[in-house]
Amino acid sequence: MPETPNPAPTPMDMGDFTRRWSSSQDMVRHYVESVVWNLHDAEDVVQQVAYQAGKSYLQYDPSLPFAAWVMGIAKNQVRMHLRGHSRDRHVFGEQVLDLLADTTLERAPEASPRSSALRECMKAMPDPGKALLRMRYTENLKGPELADRLGLTPNAVLLRLRRLRAALARCIEDRLAAAERRPDRG
Repeated sequence: MPETPNPAPTPMDMGDFTRRWSSSQDMVRHYVESVVWNLHDAEDVVQQVAYQAGKSYLQYDPSLPFAAWVMGIAKNQVRMHLRGHSRDRHVFGEQVLDLLADTTLERAPEASPRSSALRECMKAMPDPGKALLRMRYTENLKGPELADRLGLTPNAVLLRLRRLRAALARCIEDRLAAAERRPDRG
């Protein structure tokens, strides 16, 4: 007798999934970015986690914490990604991946506001600063390469990066402090 395929999720199921995913997405992103250092690759892995979680949502047991369930999917997606990069000397072993995932789950409530603040601060940053940070942290360009591309000295690039990081840190702390002062939080 042929197996019947899983029924398609109903709009109600997908609405519930979307709500749960939205509350866990920052935690998953934090975990993935702690292991997958290239931000483009990390974003691809997070999207794959969302896809796999949505696809298998009808198999989710609502009596279990959604964050733990989706973190299991994230660990599997990270492992699959890292298998393709196994020659990279920056790839972690299984025990380290599990430890990072467990730590991320434990710290999820504090990681989410900081990640949101970082995203908002990056959106508000002037384009030249965004471009420099993108070249440094997404394209992984180093000082001399950045200096050549921007027509600056390596010291000038280093100084700009320091200023940008300091400005981001201040912006994040200001946003977090403002969120703490809001009377409607909770």
